[in-house]
Amino acid sequence: MRFAPALLLLLWTIPAFGAPNGSAVTAVASGEDRYHQGDLTAALAAADFALEERPGSTAALRLRARALIGLRRFGEARKSAIDALKRDSNDVDALKSYAFASLHGEAVGPAKNSVAHLLRIAPNDPQVRVLSAIISERLGSPKKLAEDLEWAARLDPKRFQGLQAASRAGRRIFDPADPNSHLLLSGMRGEQGSGVPWKFVVLGLFAIGGIGTLFHFYGTAFEDGTVIPEPSPVGAGAVMTSGPFKNPYEVKPVEKLLANRYRLDYPIGRGGMGRVWEGIDRGGGDRKIAVKQMTADKGDRGSKMRQLYLKEAKLLESLRHENIVRLLDTLDLVCLDFPGHGESLPRPATARYHFDDYVFDVLAAADALGWDRFHLLGHSLGGAVASVTAAACPERVISLSVIEGLGPLTAPPDRTTEGWRKAIHASRARPRRVHADRDSALDARVRNSDLPRAAAELLAERGLEPVATGWRWRHDLRLTWPSTQRYTEPQVLDLLGHIECPVLCLLAEPRSRVVPAGMIEGRIAAVQCLELAELGGGHHLHMQQAAAVAALVRRHLDAHA
Repeated sequence: MRFAPALLLLLWTIPAFGAPNGSAVTAVASGEDRYHQGDLTAALAAADFALEERPGSTAALRLRARALIGLRRFGEARKSAIDALKRDSNDVDALKSYAFASLHGEAVGPAKNSVAHLLRIAPNDPQVRVLSAIISERLGSPKKLAEDLEWAARLDPKRFQGLQAASRAGRRIFDPADPNSHLLLSGMRGEQGSGVPWKFVVLGLFAIGGIGTLFHFYGTAFEDGTVIPEPSPVGAGAVMTSGPFKNPYEVKPVEKLLANRYRLDYPIGRGGMGRVWEGIDRGGGDRKIAVKQMTADKGDRGSKMRQLYLKEAKLLESLRHENIVRLLDTLDLVCLDFPGHGESLPRPATARYHFDDYVFDVLAAADALGWDRFHLLGHSLGGAVASVTAAACPERVISLSVIEGLGPLTAPPDRTTEGWRKAIHASRARPRRVHADRDSALDARVRNSDLPRAAAELLAERGLEPVATGWRWRHDLRLTWPSTQRYTEPQVLDLLGHIECPVLCLLAEPRSRVVPAGMIEGRIAAVQCLELAELGGGHHLHMQQAAAVAALVRRHLDAHA
């Protein structure tokens, strides 16, 4: 769909299906989402609510300690961390919060003891190494300081190479009086300017008016030559200041490309409503832009907030004044992590992962968003799920775009017993593999596949996590268990033949191992209205040919808006 010359960019992430029951657990999960989006006041409120529902909840105490550190209430944070440690003396998160809050209170001795314990139980946690470096700096041990920062930069280069560079340049890495010192463990610092020009006040009005709590991501691209520097995380109603952005602690931009056009470089502002990025409009002569990334709750409340934000964005689009930012472009997109994938919770321990259940997950997400009709875009398993959803609910799916995933995997009927026996034999818990370092984890991901290293790096952003002894992929291991049974090919052809919406099918050329050549031709022929596009690359061709894939999908969406 095209809204020239302006478009609202919406990025939604839903990590919620299969969540455990209980208001306290739900409150902590919601609070964690708010915390990671910079809404520290809401995160603290969620932690307090969880503690009312379940006094002594370790997860709530951990969240409370971190939120209080972000709000620079270090004494309270230290007390919450102590309460958590009374229940689990090896709680890494609580130990880090205790040490960091203690350092802000000039209690170097207790912090040193906590960090010494952390180095024994979580030596490969980069934040632990930064805490150790702070203590080394406070105690005047430059050799140990350099060693710890080397470890931190090696474990998490994006966040901590800049901190290492600052130390090498002779700058102190930690000053408890610094108003941004609480950001140190994230590896980010900003310099605040002064004054609030009217154009940013208008932006604040449109960003804040009518929208309260945050969960899903919204982003709006605005054209402007001035950017907003990084303030400390605060609650709703963040103050935005003007001035050229400076971040001496950042080595290089965290580049993200939205809608195949807008490059997000630096996070330059954060508040209760989300985050502001400095970026470049690659489709507009590389002009500098600011991108407002916003969030909203799930369910009916979140749907109403989303509709309100869309109305406000359209109103902003209609305004023309030299002191009002101009809306540039629009895309409404929801990115769904299936249960057990990415940052979603796994299904309950007694459940298995059945293909059909994903279709109901998609429909549940659409219902939660308040969407009666929508477009579907999926890759691999996502494409297979989207195909069946389009066949099963033709009245709801406007168009379908699939990348290497037209219909689910199949098996002949005479292999049903064999499939069951394989599933029974393989469906057993096994130890999760932990890799010694991040590089070896990436090597394992690309080994025996056509996945390029650069694509694996992208997958690692959501799929790889550090643990005490190294790195591991976070997906639920039950996802690798064989299915007890599969569709037959005639069943899949019947489903594909009942897809009523227009379909865009993108395939790798030459054919990847995941899409058998003889089978896919029959499936393509079964679809009533299908456009086929073949692009060079492997099974993850959307990562190898991102610009070409984005252009084809956007054209397909525009043609069937």
